[in-house]
Amino acid sequence: MALPLVYDAVWATEPIITHKPHQTTLLSHACLAEGFLPGIVMMSAFPGGYAGLAPFLVEGRVWVCWKFVAPGEPLGMAWDGLVHLGDRWVWFPRAWAFIRQLKLP
Repeated sequence: MALPLVYDAVWATEPIITHKPHQTTLLSHACLAEGFLPGIVMMSAFPGGYAGLAPFLVEGRVWVCWKFVAPGEPLGMAWDGLVHLGDRWVWFPRAWAFIRQLKLP
C-alpha cells in the first residue's frame, strides 16, 4: 500500500484548517527531512512521531508545522505535514501516523 492510497479518505473531502477566533497569531517551523533523525534538535517543534518517519523521507525536502495561538500564548491549534516537492507544496497531515498503516519493516 502506498502513502497516497492511505490518504484517499483524507483527501476525499476538502480539508479544513481551523482555529478559534482569538487565535490570531501564526507560529510556524520548518525542518529539512534529515532534521527528523534521532538526536537532531531541529525537529523539536514537530510532533514526536516524525522521528519514526525520518527513514522514509527524501533528504532535502522542507517540512512545515504550524499552529494558531492567542497573542503571547505558546499553545493553540496545531497542524503539520506541509512539504515542499520542488514545484509545489503538498499537505500530508499527521504523516507520522499514516506511515504506521503501511506496515513497513
